[in-house]
Amino acid sequence: MLGSIETQVQNERTNSSNKKLGRKGGRPPALNDEQLADMKSMFQEGKTQFEIGQKFNISQASVSRYYNEIILGKGRAPSSPYRQDPSVVRQKRREYEKNVVRSSRKLRLEITDHKCYV
Repeated sequence: MLGSIETQVQNERTNSSNKKLGRKGGRPPALNDEQLADMKSMFQEGKTQFEIGQKFNISQASVSRYYNEIILGKGRAPSSPYRQDPSVVRQKRREYEKNVVRSSRKLRLEITDHKCYV
C-alpha cells in the first residue's frame, strides 16, 4: 500500500516537471521541417513514394502517411463510429457474390446450349 502511494507521488512529480520543461513524450518525428519541404518538392517533381522513402530512410507507408497528412491535408481514416455497420457490408458482399454466381451460371448455360456442327 505504501509503495503504491510513493509510486503515484513520484509519477506526479515526473509529469509536472515534464510539463514545466515542455516535454510531450512519445516517439520523435522521423523527419524535420526541412526534410518535409524537400519531400514536398520531390512529390512535385513526380518521384515515387518508394524513391522518397529510400532517400529519407523511412518506409513507403510512412511516406504515404506524411503525404496524406501534410501535403493533402487529410488525416487518418475515420474511427470506427464513423465506419459502415459490418452487417451492412456483409449483406452487400453476399448480394454481390450471388449476382456473380448467377451471371457465371447463366454464361455457362448459354455456352452449353450452343451446339457446334462440324
